[in-house]
Amino acid sequence: CLTASRLLLGLAVGIAAMVAPLYISESAPAEKRGMLVSIYQLAITLGILGAYIVDFVFAESWRLMFVMGVLPALALLIGMYRMGDTPRWLALQGRTDEARLAIARIRELAPHDPAVDAELASIRQAAQQRTRPGTWADLLSLTVRPALVVGMGLFFLQQLSGINAVIYYAPTVFKEAGFNSTSTQILATVGIGIVNVGMTFVGMYLIDRIGRRRLLFIGFAGTALSLGMIALGAATGSESLDILATVGLVLYIAAFAASIGPLPWVMMSEIFPLKVRSLGMSVTSLANWGFNFLVVFSFPILVSSIGLGGVFAVYALVCAAGLIFTYLLVPETSGVSLEEIERHLESGRPFRALDAAPVRVAAA
Repeated sequence: CLTASRLLLGLAVGIAAMVAPLYISESAPAEKRGMLVSIYQLAITLGILGAYIVDFVFAESWRLMFVMGVLPALALLIGMYRMGDTPRWLALQGRTDEARLAIARIRELAPHDPAVDAELASIRQAAQQRTRPGTWADLLSLTVRPALVVGMGLFFLQQLSGINAVIYYAPTVFKEAGFNSTSTQILATVGIGIVNVGMTFVGMYLIDRIGRRRLLFIGFAGTALSLGMIALGAATGSESLDILATVGLVLYIAAFAASIGPLPWVMMSEIFPLKVRSLGMSVTSLANWGFNFLVVFSFPILVSSIGLGGVFAVYALVCAAGLIFTYLLVPETSGVSLEEIERHLESGRPFRALDAAPVRVAAA
């Protein structure tokens, strides 16, 4: 029964992981889309911190730990009743008047405001090009493939940076770093959760101000450097370098939470054309959880074979590779509408060139 419940929970979380960023991106204004989609990552970090606290408070009762998970699920269920459909979905269904009202409500404008008319015209133009549901052939086509590579690649790099190994095995990491008391390890882990939440707010502030690419460069550079510090401290076993590893761990969480934590979710929700958006995000989300499983499953095996220092050295190299991946393939989508991104893909120009000369929407 417990196994079946965990499988059902995993299915539900997987669906939410795809739908929540999609819903936000299709509703948010282009100039605020990054910050608003990042709220999804903020909710994840708050959940992680909450789990750490619950773990500390109910350390002797795993049943109470599970019961506490019902509370956020109920909050989500109740909140969903206040949500309307997105303007883009309504336009796809031919419900133009409802789409207009949805845009006006989200933007806090009158239904016949010129800005609402212009946005609706752009959405309808993209919706009219979707004559059938997107297929695997569409997703793997030459025009859409760059978006798929960027989406899956960012999640691969995010997970292979070792974040979930750190999150899931944080007490073990602190033990290896010299924290011998179990309660001290858990409290130190709570501190990591607080840093994770705080720096996610920093990422939300920066994402629409300095752009996606620049924030990715900062994030991958910061995580590569901090993981190198952890690797050096863990590999030597020196007590003085245990402090270096601990500082590196805090810096790693800070760099990750402000950048490569939220950005793959944001970009996943932006880069796919309307006709394959749900399929593309489903595949990308599935890849995320698959890479997650790979990292978490392999972490204890790798620690036993090459040591904690060796594992974090591998993660540091992955983050360094992220700098190259970002430079060569990732576009700048900050402030660019979803319809502009779609037209750029269809133009056949390199995806990375999106920030150089985006095709602007003509007012209708």
